Amino acid sequence: MTSADHRSAPAWSHIEEFLRSLEADRIPHPGGTLLEHVSRVAARLAEWGTDSAVQAAGLCHAAYGTDGFDGALLGLEERDTLVELIGHRAESLVYLYASCRRAAVYPRLGRDERPLFHDRFSGDDHIPPEEDLRAFLVISRN
Repeated sequence: MTSADHRSAPAWSHIEEFLRSLEADRIPHPGGTLLEHVSRVAARLAEWGTDSAVQAAGLCHAAYGTDGFDGALLGLEERDTLVELIGHRAESLVYLYASCRRAAVYPRLGRDERPLFHDRFSGDDHIPPEEDLRAFLVISRN
């Protein structure tokens, strides 16, 4: 199955339609549009055999913007909207990815067994559960 087959899978069509309604298909991003990018990420995660929550998080990982991509599709006050669409686990991974202050966290990856994360939205520091850290790392590889 190719990446395009994963991207067009019916399981993700409602999420992609939601992202289109937020104009993700019109936002420039390296390699095309933001929607094309996040669709490629979700397809790759599916190819790697990650669970559906990680795949959904990959598809929505830029919903709140990121430390490297300022354009947010949703405000943090709209987290419940994303929870309804993709579930609590996937949304919490989207938040973890979006909230990561890269300059503080990336140097710790591979150095610290359980790196301290700095939340760029709240200013808080925390150590994510191991399962969330693994999901963060696999999403970040894309």
